[in-house]
Amino acid sequence: AGHLALTVVGLRLAAELLVMLLWPGQDMTMLYALSALLLSIGALYIPALLFIRKGRQVESYGRKRINGRAAAWSLVMGVGLFLFTVGANGLFQMLLEPWGIQPVETQLPPTDGWRILSALVLIVIVPPITEETLFRGVLLNAWRPMGRARAILLTSLLFALFHFDAASMPAIFLLACFLGVAAYDLHTVYPSMIAHAVHNLISLALTVMAG
Repeated sequence: AGHLALTVVGLRLAAELLVMLLWPGQDMTMLYALSALLLSIGALYIPALLFIRKGRQVESYGRKRINGRAAAWSLVMGVGLFLFTVGANGLFQMLLEPWGIQPVETQLPPTDGWRILSALVLIVIVPPITEETLFRGVLLNAWRPMGRARAILLTSLLFALFHFDAASMPAIFLLACFLGVAAYDLHTVYPSMIAHAVHNLISLALTVMAG
């Protein structure tokens, strides 16, 4: 798993550079599409799936199915984690501002007309599936022998670092810890995947409504 983490870091940096080279510089939908293809799928998801294929037990990598009750609980958890993350993010940004650490400004892809569908796919569907598969699916379960606390903290730290936003990193780290606890204790990645998707959906919806 350690080799996988290092491989993913290298792929992520290479993909980031490739995205900047290929992006024309104006079309935000194209930027998100390139990021989904090269960063989320190419650098995170495919290496995770290749690692899973080498394993002997599918369920050991968090791919255990859940029932309707667990799915409903995951939806509620996603709403709660969104509210918590907003509060934590505001607090940490206030504390870090005197040090000159500002959050990275991100521009969403167009959401008018049919393009809202592409925004949903690129923000609400692809990142939760790819990121949760790698961090809370493969790495968390591969590092179970390290113990519950170490496995959750290490994967959460990597998750926060992968978002390249120093001001938001503490809140992202805490979010990842909660997702990690759910995935570790329930032995499945699907609740954290659903909660992650709900978190991103609410964030997108509020941003669109705010204009």
